[in-house]
Amino acid sequence: MPVSKLQSQFAKLVAALACFGLATETAQAHEGPRIWLGQTDGRITTYTSNDDFDPTNYLQETAFLVDFDNLGPGIWATDFPGFESRRSGNNLTSGTIFSFDLAGPLLYFDSSSSKLQPASQIMPAPAPRLAISQSSNGLLSGTGFLEGFPHFSYVQQGNHDHLFFTLLGDGTNVSDAPSGIWGIPLRFQSNRLQDSPWVVVLFNKQAPVAQFGPAYQAARAITDAQPGDTNFDGSVNFLDLLTLARNYNATNGRWWADGDFNFDGQVGFTDLLELARNYGSQASFDADWARAQALIPEPATLAATLVVGALCLRRKSRSSN
Repeated sequence: MPVSKLQSQFAKLVAALACFGLATETAQAHEGPRIWLGQTDGRITTYTSNDDFDPTNYLQETAFLVDFDNLGPGIWATDFPGFESRRSGNNLTSGTIFSFDLAGPLLYFDSSSSKLQPASQIMPAPAPRLAISQSSNGLLSGTGFLEGFPHFSYVQQGNHDHLFFTLLGDGTNVSDAPSGIWGIPLRFQSNRLQDSPWVVVLFNKQAPVAQFGPAYQAARAITDAQPGDTNFDGSVNFLDLLTLARNYNATNGRWWADGDFNFDGQVGFTDLLELARNYGSQASFDADWARAQALIPEPATLAATLVVGALCLRRKSRSSN
């Protein structure tokens, strides 16, 4: 869909919500959870705090749970969490600018498996999506990495901002969607700091309280995964190698669970090298790749040879040091 048409749709959505007194009033309330943005060793770090208004104690966090509000028939939306630039204690300089990208598709917590799964994979088409808007600009959650909003929070000109999240039940329009816990992976960028590790924002839509803890753990399994762990089970093994093989040479619409470990929407040599570096048994990597070759097109087979060569050079370099 052309960007101009998409932005026009979001402008209409925001205008419609404003007519109900929803968009502007909630944004001005300045209540609810925050994602505090600071820095650690030159890299963006995300925090939660003991107090939303005057925090004195920060804890590093990568999974955040907020509530969708029922704003009318079929309208489930929120402008929380708020995004705050944490100046004190983090040596952020004036003029530091933050932005974000979508790092994956809209997720839904499957209580039977205790996992967050892409909504498009477990729900009949058209699957729900998440609309994220800032003023008249907007994004729709897709199937993989998407560039997001630049300059959404300035340390120098104001350290507080909101985005408006709206659940689209049929994937396109404001309409009802199943109750439960939804999630979206985000990744923050800056003009002066290294990119953040990714985070998952969870949205509660009338879910049982008993799901909160397991959904949080599922989100942390995603954000804590090492490169190569496509199924977020804490290890990098043959199952992950098969997943990457199936997606190798894909040029768009991919995310971490498909083998995109550098957040560019593609699966290629760099991702394969990252998986190889963290593979459970380096000694068995060659043999395991041979087992998976039937699933890999010829260019990927060549890439595997290059990966093995790169790893050998890396080991020689370490041994010589």
